[in-house]
Amino acid sequence: MLRRELIVSLTVVVAAFVLGIIGIFWLRWSLNEVAGKVEQAHIDQARRSGLLGSSAELRQDEARADELLRVFERLVPNEDNLINLQTFLKVLAQRHNVGLDFNFQGGPTAPKGDQPGQQGFSISLRGELDNIMSFVEDLETRHTSFLFTINSMSFSQAGEEYQAQFTVTTYFKRT
Repeated sequence: MLRRELIVSLTVVVAAFVLGIIGIFWLRWSLNEVAGKVEQAHIDQARRSGLLGSSAELRQDEARADELLRVFERLVPNEDNLINLQTFLKVLAQRHNVGLDFNFQGGPTAPKGDQPGQQGFSISLRGELDNIMSFVEDLETRHTSFLFTINSMSFSQAGEEYQAQFTVTTYFKRT
């Protein structure tokens, strides 16, 4: 009987040991699976957070781009308004007390798609250097009737009077 109890006890102990090992392996497998799911959830959350941040940045960039486009639209006149360019420059020259010679260079380049059209012209200014510099500063920064790019410039002095030559491009949109 003692032998039988010993065998039963050893069988119970071995069975408990085997069940314990099986339980540990199952628990390990289960924990690895849960850890993998948690890790994937963190990765997904990070992606979503990044996408939300990127989306917010894109919305801000889009709003800024819209604002800049509205400013650009105000600066770029219709093609028909180019007729006022010479008058605008003459008034500006009178305001700064400089002599002005103005000539369009060639014909306009028509707008294509989102790109504005272009019209080149040349300006010759005569007067005191400070007055010429004030004219150029006004032309570049203060007046929003036209958008200009100064392509080239040269200065010379004849006695007390300075002369400045500019080639300039202005931009326009289709009428």
